[in-house]
Amino acid sequence: MIPNEKEPSQLTEEQQDQIKHAFAYMQRGWSLVMMPMRTKGPNYPGWNAPSELVNTPEKTIKKFAQGPQNMGVVHQPSGTGAIDVDDELWARHIFSEFGLEYDEILDFGMRIRSKANRDKAIFTGVPAEMPLLKITWPKKDAQHPTDRFTIIELRAGPNQDVLPPSLHPDGHHYTWAEGKAPWDFEELPTIPARLMDFWRALADRNSGLREEIDNLCPWKKSHSGRRYVQASRAVSTEHNDVIGAYNNAVSVEDLLTEAGYKKKGKRWLAPSSSTRIPGVVVFDDQQHQKCYSHHGSDPLADGYAHDAFDLLCVLQHNGNLQSALEDASKLVGVDRRAPKREADITIDMTAALEAQERRRTAKETPDAVAIRNDAPVTVVTPKVEEEEQSYDVPEYPEHLLKPGGIVQDITEWILQTAQKPQPILALAAALSVVGTVLGRKVSTPTGLRTNYYLVGVAGTSAGKDHARKCVKVLFQAAGLGDLLGGEELASGPALLSRAANHPTSLFQIDELGLMLKAVATKGAGPHLASIMTNLMKLFSSAGTIYHGTEYADQKNRERMDIAYPCVGLHGTTTPETLWPALGSQDVLSGYLNRLMILFVPDKRVPKRYVGIGQPPASVIEWMKAAREIQCGIQGLDPASPIELPFAAMTPQMFRGFDDWIEDRMENVKKAGLAPLWGRAWEHAAKLALGMACARYDAQQLKSVAAGGGLEIDPTSAQWAIDFVKFVLSIQEQQVATRMGDSDFDRWCQDVIRVIRSAGPNGRTEAELTKYSRVFRALEPRQQDSILDALKRREDVSLVQYKPPSGRGKSRMAWVAVEFAPKVDDVDD
Repeated sequence: MIPNEKEPSQLTEEQQDQIKHAFAYMQRGWSLVMMPMRTKGPNYPGWNAPSELVNTPEKTIKKFAQGPQNMGVVHQPSGTGAIDVDDELWARHIFSEFGLEYDEILDFGMRIRSKANRDKAIFTGVPAEMPLLKITWPKKDAQHPTDRFTIIELRAGPNQDVLPPSLHPDGHHYTWAEGKAPWDFEELPTIPARLMDFWRALADRNSGLREEIDNLCPWKKSHSGRRYVQASRAVSTEHNDVIGAYNNAVSVEDLLTEAGYKKKGKRWLAPSSSTRIPGVVVFDDQQHQKCYSHHGSDPLADGYAHDAFDLLCVLQHNGNLQSALEDASKLVGVDRRAPKREADITIDMTAALEAQERRRTAKETPDAVAIRNDAPVTVVTPKVEEEEQSYDVPEYPEHLLKPGGIVQDITEWILQTAQKPQPILALAAALSVVGTVLGRKVSTPTGLRTNYYLVGVAGTSAGKDHARKCVKVLFQAAGLGDLLGGEELASGPALLSRAANHPTSLFQIDELGLMLKAVATKGAGPHLASIMTNLMKLFSSAGTIYHGTEYADQKNRERMDIAYPCVGLHGTTTPETLWPALGSQDVLSGYLNRLMILFVPDKRVPKRYVGIGQPPASVIEWMKAAREIQCGIQGLDPASPIELPFAAMTPQMFRGFDDWIEDRMENVKKAGLAPLWGRAWEHAAKLALGMACARYDAQQLKSVAAGGGLEIDPTSAQWAIDFVKFVLSIQEQQVATRMGDSDFDRWCQDVIRVIRSAGPNGRTEAELTKYSRVFRALEPRQQDSILDALKRREDVSLVQYKPPSGRGKSRMAWVAVEFAPKVDDVDD
């Protein structure tokens, strides 16, 4: 016999009552745990181990023979679970928000009462893997994020709940609600499906339910999770009239009901939801109702709030904006037909030609019918182009494409082996090879290295891949394949890992525009967004040590430091993929001024059928020699490379270039383009550094370097300065005329460019459709919106040219304002 153990007949009335309750619980398959009186949980380790569970009469009598004890049901072996309410008032408030009937759910189970504002119900059928979860809110006077109070606990698994007639720490006994003890049920109640769904949704951290419950707290100041922000729409007067009228006339709740959404409490349940927890919130925002969906399967769950017109568009028209606008306009009675356009300026061609003739005989000046900003405007017969406008960039000057030395040797070999020779792309590839091979070997007096970020932009099927293939052949033939990085970048950390293992690396990226677009896409993960961030940092770290990110877990994630990384970028892309990936923020951030973008004119290139074959031996030998150069003890340590001084007139040339850059930045400051020139001096110095080494053959390079005779000569400096001036001038012009912060902005840029190219003749809408691929692809109302926007911006005027004979149809053309005539008096 256990010491102090009493015979059953010697047990007190209280102990015998506890044993009766324990036997009744065990008859229903429950496993119990014992604990001291006036406590709410066991106070010893391993209390829920199978050997410690009380589930037989013998164990029960032994336990209670030691004296009165509290008892609890252990959920996992008993197949039970519980909802424990610590604040009934706020629990009712939360349940009502999500359409859960508090009394219906609690009264369905075996219900325990202990004290006011507290409640508990036990159910069977709760899966053992369900986690213990708490719903808490911050206290009103919280001084710290951990100052919170518990409202509801959902309990299952290896946890226990105290059972009657245990004694509460406050001195009263736990009791079963009337008719709600286990023996009052023929079959023990199973947890209601809606409560089970709520529990599962709460356990899913991606459901948003935790944040939404947290946001229900009346005194909580900060918002958890997403804010209810509506996605922006393309702005147009026509759309605003229809959409605004529709939102005033139609209720969001009516549209949800029509689409099969069901109101549960204060929220709505999507018909596609499998959780059966209402996840659509309807709220008032300024003048209109809006809704926000947390359902993962709901077409409205795109991270944005939606007004009534959004619901019409998404739920009834499958996202087709034009179809939804037509439907909405019929309902609210708004006529969406565009009014007939009136000409801003009307030109009488007969009078204009007579005036021209009088001016021609009076003085030798260009024929003009009007003067705008003191510039003559000549009226001529519209020129009919045979093809759509080509990509309008100027040809490179010949001396820039033939820089001499190894760079020219590489360029010519790439062109000789190309099916579609592209000199600009070949030059970019040659510069990338030279810059990479010289990586961490040489520097300017200011510490700059030969890390170049070069991007070639050419049309589809222009032969962009050939130069990249040749670069790979060169590095493999020279035994320097380890200098080539991957041809795709999966993440920013992956980029840094490669640079840490191979500080000198060249990344050749095809369709760079697609990668940039993926990085810039809203919602892109941090692994993508960090690609360009890390490229920017590495560009500026070539002359120092790059110190990586500090992590809290220093043992498993040490900081990654990279000594003097010389990372090069050689990318190619098409205009169609480049411009949608860029915006004005990329100019201001310093992202674009690190790139030298080389635009290839859109013209037909004769096709040849040749193969790459073996690269020139002289180039291979130079690459090997460049990797082996040294000057005494210098050049062996990346921290102290061979420093090339500015020779002869080179310092004066770079000082003059610096002054030129300052003037250029001042001239384009108002247009927001000055940051594009922020690294022009740096680009020129880096290119001059590479060109100065590339003017020697392999043997000369070794001997001159060994004798300490390497220097940045005036010829290399002048070529680099001319190259940077030309490349960045085109880059500036292209950014100004093609880059926009939205599709609509880019459409406007394309259309005004086509209009300007026609001079004073302008473009009719039929001609715009013919010569602009962008304009041709748009719907008529989008075309009207673009022309209206350009007119509001005072970029264009609509000019009506009357025929000289007075008969026939007038020509209505859109003319850029700098060419549009101002006809107050045609004779003046």
